[in-house]
Amino acid sequence: MNEINFDANASYGVLPEVTDEVNKLLKTGIHNPSSLHFAGQRARGILDQARQSIKDLLQVDDNSRIVFTSGATESNNMAVFTALKAYCKTKQSAKVLYSEEEHHSVLEAISLAKELNPSLVVNGIKRGSYTVEEQLISSLSGDEKLICLMAANNETGEVYNTRQVKNAIRDLARSALLHVDAVQVVGRIPFSIESSGADTLTISGHKIGALSGIGALILTQSAMWHPLLVGGPQERRLRAGTENVVGIHSLGVAARCALEKLEKRRQAMLAAKEFAWRRIAAEIPAAKLVTTAKECLPNTLMIHIPTLISSDLIVACDLEGVLISSGAACASGKPEPSHVLLALGMSRESAKECVRLSFKGEHTNEELERGVASFIKAAKILVSGKGSN
Repeated sequence: MNEINFDANASYGVLPEVTDEVNKLLKTGIHNPSSLHFAGQRARGILDQARQSIKDLLQVDDNSRIVFTSGATESNNMAVFTALKAYCKTKQSAKVLYSEEEHHSVLEAISLAKELNPSLVVNGIKRGSYTVEEQLISSLSGDEKLICLMAANNETGEVYNTRQVKNAIRDLARSALLHVDAVQVVGRIPFSIESSGADTLTISGHKIGALSGIGALILTQSAMWHPLLVGGPQERRLRAGTENVVGIHSLGVAARCALEKLEKRRQAMLAAKEFAWRRIAAEIPAAKLVTTAKECLPNTLMIHIPTLISSDLIVACDLEGVLISSGAACASGKPEPSHVLLALGMSRESAKECVRLSFKGEHTNEELERGVASFIKAAKILVSGKGSN
């Protein structure tokens, strides 16, 4: 029985087109793109082609730079550290403003930058009774150097208006750079670096059907850049180290597929999400959506089911061949409540009762029927078991 991936926000799964193209590349051989011989220059051409595919997908202009990385974590780290490198080196004071709903690769990079330079002023924003965007804008003091706001939350699926924040930055904090983690929006909704307002922007390969271990950081003309990896001329001296030709090729293919199939995929994701929620809401009345934000990803459901521990439901679904996840991250093997859900104001107990379903755009009707039925069956058994104790 094949696994049903209702955990696409964690990893989309490798697209058939990517598998085909990667296999062709492996048969021809892989060489160092820095080599001057024909095979090396052929590899260089693969990198250039992938870069162009990303430019086309995100409407990146010729003045911006695309740096291939090992993934979103490295890209987010690089965006934070390079924006703040001068201040960490000189111990000058600078201000960083960010949402506490950001991914850990942003939050922990900011925390480390603060550790390296205690003079940094870091201000994490909780939404309270306002939107994240409103809270960020109202917190602008004018002397910020870096502001971080993701394009969409990987757990709740909420889409944030980064352009609104960028417009406020232009009026109130002109020297600030806006970093946008766009990992979850690419390939799911129409999106461009211009529409986002980003100065630096992160994407990840395995979230759109490429191989794992590849990503990119896009730098606009306004973005400062101080390489963190040095020792070679690769990536136009923006990131040293021999490029991952196979991974980059897979990202380029996935980017082309995302552009060609965007609307078809979006519609299919939305249909899967609406089908699943109708069935779950009808069968499990206690289930509630964590976010009712107007703008959400078309494929993501974060559901709160009172008294049902998310890790138990994940295991029960896994036994049925259905992959789901929770808002919990594991630390030393002990499930902890999601920092995102806590930032939303949920209690620790409620946060541990939330599960996430995130759909692909290629599910068959049979997969959807079986996957949703298995989820409902497992949840009902667990809830009834709790009630009988």
